[in-house]
Amino acid sequence: MISNGKISVIMPVYNAEQYLGESIKSVLNQSWQDWELIIVNDGSSDQSQSIIDSFKDERIKRVNQDNQGVSSARNKGMKLSEGNFLCFLDADDVFTKDSLKSRMEIFKGSEEIMFVDGSVDVYDSQLNELQKSWKPTFRGEPFEELVNLSGKTFFGPTWMIRRSAIGGIQLNDSMSHAEDLLFYIEAARNGGKYDFTEEVILKYRSGNESAMKNLKGLEKGYEILISELSRMEEISASQLIAIKKKIKYMMVKAYLRDFDIFSAISVYLNK
Repeated sequence: MISNGKISVIMPVYNAEQYLGESIKSVLNQSWQDWELIIVNDGSSDQSQSIIDSFKDERIKRVNQDNQGVSSARNKGMKLSEGNFLCFLDADDVFTKDSLKSRMEIFKGSEEIMFVDGSVDVYDSQLNELQKSWKPTFRGEPFEELVNLSGKTFFGPTWMIRRSAIGGIQLNDSMSHAEDLLFYIEAARNGGKYDFTEEVILKYRSGNESAMKNLKGLEKGYEILISELSRMEEISASQLIAIKKKIKYMMVKAYLRDFDIFSAISVYLNK
């Protein structure tokens, strides 16, 4: 039984004027109404602030900071949040109508469930063409699945989390990619079960940043991720080697797909 079902939705915003209004509306239109939306404007120079100010719902909290990156913005949002459950929403993505409700229904099943996910539909930048769908395929304690990069429990920042599972954990503010994966790994170290709803919880826009910028940022993010994992006593030396090999394969493949042969070779030769 859930006595307090308030959900804190944390939205970092940086120059997101093109899609921001639609993202905010998707929270306002939720069938689950016990929520707060914390919008952290991370130093936007476009019309994002005007769009944020145009929404008058009292459940929306607004905060501004100089540009410090997505992880810093999410950390600020978590610090200001009051809900017993938390989730993230990027300023260019859209919740489906029952996104919050369908995940909360899973939490009602057991107090051992600390993390709830759902299916994701990936669209083009205008949300017109469905490109692919992602569905979780694992139930249980997710630490090993996350560390092994199995893809069964992780698409991106789509988890809803009980506040009690987070404690003092924050996102690594030096990371702009894979920061959510590291955050979930650190939360999952403390135990607790992962479950998911079969419902689609998010419409994800692809292709909003340059592929090159994404890949260079992802490569750096993975480097920091490996460094952090190497400090975790739960992860063996052989497991860390396997993780490094998997990440190397993923990055080489990504650079080749982007026709960046030089970067692919550089990653391949890097020990």
